[in-house]
Amino acid sequence: MTRLTVCWTTPSAIPEGPLLSFLPPAAEETLASRSRGSFLRARDMRPDDRAAARADYLGACARIGAARVGGRTLREECSDGEVSAWWFHPTSFKDCESDPALGRLLALRAILRAIADAGASEVETWGAPRDLARVLRGRLPVIERAAPWASPEPVWWLRAAASRAFTFVQALLDLAACAAAAPRPSVPGPKVQLLGFWDWSVRADEGGRLSDRYFKALPDELAALGASTGRLCWLDADKDPARPPRGRLAAARGAAASGVVLLQSFLDIGDVLEAVSDIKPLSAYLRRRGEPGFRAAFSADGLDLFPLFEERLLRGFLDGGLPRCELIRKSAQRACATLKPSVCVHFLEHFLPARAAFAGARAAGAGTAAVQHASFCREKTFYFLDPALEFRGEPDGRPVPVPDRIFAMGRLSAGYFLECGYPSERIVASGSPRYDHVRPPAPAKRRSGPGVRVLLAPALDLGTEAALLEAAAAASAGLPGVELRLRNHPFGPLSERPEFEPLKDRVAVSTGTLDEDLSWADLAMFTYSTVAEEAVLKGVPAWQWRPVSYDASALAEAADIPRFSSVAALRAALSRFQPGDGLPDDAARARLVEDLFLMDDGGAARRVANSLYLP
Repeated sequence: MTRLTVCWTTPSAIPEGPLLSFLPPAAEETLASRSRGSFLRARDMRPDDRAAARADYLGACARIGAARVGGRTLREECSDGEVSAWWFHPTSFKDCESDPALGRLLALRAILRAIADAGASEVETWGAPRDLARVLRGRLPVIERAAPWASPEPVWWLRAAASRAFTFVQALLDLAACAAAAPRPSVPGPKVQLLGFWDWSVRADEGGRLSDRYFKALPDELAALGASTGRLCWLDADKDPARPPRGRLAAARGAAASGVVLLQSFLDIGDVLEAVSDIKPLSAYLRRRGEPGFRAAFSADGLDLFPLFEERLLRGFLDGGLPRCELIRKSAQRACATLKPSVCVHFLEHFLPARAAFAGARAAGAGTAAVQHASFCREKTFYFLDPALEFRGEPDGRPVPVPDRIFAMGRLSAGYFLECGYPSERIVASGSPRYDHVRPPAPAKRRSGPGVRVLLAPALDLGTEAALLEAAAAASAGLPGVELRLRNHPFGPLSERPEFEPLKDRVAVSTGTLDEDLSWADLAMFTYSTVAEEAVLKGVPAWQWRPVSYDASALAEAADIPRFSSVAALRAALSRFQPGDGLPDDAARARLVEDLFLMDDGGAARRVANSLYLP
């Protein structure tokens, strides 16, 4: 009998047989050096297994809302008119960054592959998530060791109910701030309304000029064509960690002074009460979750995947997410009915707040558009829609609210939007105004002197990025001349995580601009940050630390770059580093511009404006 040992924590005794590791980098390296059998790393997972896990995840998420029970789908049961609350549920969004289900499915596929290769007849897990072990038992016996505590269902209810209560209180405070500082407009406004969040996606700078993280120069380009733009924003104050908090009332007054219309000004207390007291979607789910016809949506290769979705599904129907989206939808509809724009433009593509805003704008007769805000790849699952079940809304006529037009950043993403079901005429290849600073690829950067300066560029999933930090620190320990600098994500500072504390004397924290950091660096290390793409175009090689879970790097998908899954391999590469090691050649970097940014002429904002405004 062959036993496969699968580790999320270090086992108490080293097993004799095959071992599959999901451990953090340093612990994994120690265990690999002591292993007596075949040692497998989840970071080395085969591409076909990754693709199968992705298909399992996307397929289940698409089938849940469309599953019929008693002649009606869950989407129909959750509908108010043509719009279904299902489309505001986080599971329908497929957020790989916050939903653990995709990571669990990737782990499941890696384990199944290891079982097949080793001919294992049983599995012993150390620290495995309990929901994953439940699914795996559908295939063979599982011995659980050091299993983490899993909260029981009553705790899910309590947490979700607390979230809904918090949303209720926050919504009332937002309404009070808007009523005191930002009166509701009563006459039509500009024909182009840019949607955003005040004051983290758009805000006023010290001179009173509006600054937008995502639309950047788009309003100026529209103005050059003779079109004025309005700002229609959801009040979402104090969400930018780089700015001192000022409170929602001050934020609302700042919006009024800047001519920004706040969506909450179109709501009243009755709307909030109605949104938070609506349990129709929750009731529809509870009636169905034990039905065989519904549970069939979770079947894949003879396994029942429901345990991987169970908590997220329940909490998503009960917490504050659905009420918040409903308030965005209702306020956007009323705002568009008053302001009468020709088009409302968002930067969050298929994200839940954008879906709600698109549904509201469309109900008021306004056109909708989305400008792609960041590059994406196949494992950034929140961008992808099933063309039949979701985009076209088969079989119940309840399609997901999507924009009338998509302004795609590059050739790759334009193709992905086609896969979602968009007709080609609804996709405009334009580039993104957010990246109009990208310029033609620079020559490979050269620096005299010994050593290597490594810029660590984490993304938003700090649990995943902690492994990048640990791997870089472990691999560079004792290597002469290696300097590490951490560039925090603007909305998720890794330097404030406990994993950084023991490394604070070895890893500097950047306080400069991205250009300054890339001018300093000889090498950028990342998991999936877009900083890596900009680094490569500026002549700085980018090396990827492979994640143990989903891989959301567009650069790693579009270019042949060094990728590392072990501390030993990374250490060896750092020890022999020469300037430019791993940098794609000039032709490859030119293709990278086309694939990810479309052009490097600084003209994306102009192209979007020309397509949006037709006088």
